[in-house]
Amino acid sequence: MIVPAAGPLAATPEGLHALYVSLNSPVVSVDRLPVGPAAAAIAVHRAGTTLLIRSVRTGTIAFFRAEPRFGLEAALSHAERLGFLFDDEANLAGEGSEQSGWPAWLAEIFADPAEREPTDRAAWLSKFRWRQARRPTESAASFAQRAEGERRRAPARAGKHGRA
Repeated sequence: MIVPAAGPLAATPEGLHALYVSLNSPVVSVDRLPVGPAAAAIAVHRAGTTLLIRSVRTGTIAFFRAEPRFGLEAALSHAERLGFLFDDEANLAGEGSEQSGWPAWLAEIFADPAEREPTDRAAWLSKFRWRQARRPTESAASFAQRAEGERRRAPARAGKHGRA
């Protein structure tokens, strides 16, 4: 049986026994995601199996977990009912596989904790830009100067929507 989860059962590459990524992006309707195309991955851990479904439009991820004994079969069955296709021989976490070949959204989830949250705000993988907060001891004029300086140092983006 597969149930909703807050996140992957093991969020480190070392705890991962197998990782399968969907071959297609069908339009899905899942409670925690907007209706639309999605990508999926099945991560097999010692503690069980996690099904990850990511909305292509928003980048939001829904997690589902299954018990260790029949977890892979339960996750695969659930994902296939939603329209996903998997290649059972394409294990990205198998021997000789490198994390550099993983999709970016999976590499970010299963990255080492030190690499997961960069200290540089411009390096965050986010589609949204959060407004900077003014420091309590900072005047409005000095805040504006600091914000303008940080905007100038940020890398220039090409294209209408900020995509290169």
